[in-house]
Amino acid sequence: MSATILILEFLIFSFIGGILDLLYNFATERKWSNTGYFKAPFCPIYGFGGLVLIFLFKILQPLSPVVQILIASLALVAVEYVGGIFTERVLKLKLWDYSASRFHLQGYIHPLHSFYWLVLAIFFYIALFPLTTFFELRMMVPEYLEVPVLALFVISALWLTIRKMPTQFFEIRGKMMNLTLEKYKELYTTLRKMYRSPSVSLRKKFKSSLQQQLKNTNATLKKIK
Repeated sequence: MSATILILEFLIFSFIGGILDLLYNFATERKWSNTGYFKAPFCPIYGFGGLVLIFLFKILQPLSPVVQILIASLALVAVEYVGGIFTERVLKLKLWDYSASRFHLQGYIHPLHSFYWLVLAIFFYIALFPLTTFFELRMMVPEYLEVPVLALFVISALWLTIRKMPTQFFEIRGKMMNLTLEKYKELYTTLRKMYRSPSVSLRKKFKSSLQQQLKNTNATLKKIK
């Protein structure tokens, strides 16, 4: 399978997922709101989910459609669970929280949204999977483009993800923190590295966020020699 085709499918499904999230938020909250990690309607978890569905429906073809869809929907639930752990522990954000639901697993998954994944798996199997198969058979990508496209995608994905993370370190919001000397040194080293970012706009945003959070908590940072 061509890496370029996989990347295109990932981007398409991520965009479709972002649109679905916008529509869902409008239907439930009566307002347009993007609750994803990125400002644009782009949700990578749908991209990963789409690739998982393509892979599963290909290898499960000998089985009945019902079995294929059930396995695929369970796989999507697993993707949501892993995605919830990743965003909370790595990105330091909880983009969705089902803790208010009567039945949930650590707030990452619960029955209603798992049912939605089942519906999406059925729709994907009927409508999107044939289209992706047709697309993969018709699209030809020159071999010399594979490595550059893959490298560009990986670098862009890392940059777009990491560049948003510095401000997450300052979401103190009035909380009091007790730091040991070693922890303080570690924090200061991290701040210094991020502040030296080559992006001028990011440094300005970083500085403004830091100053505001320090003001809110009546705290100061002192340079360690």
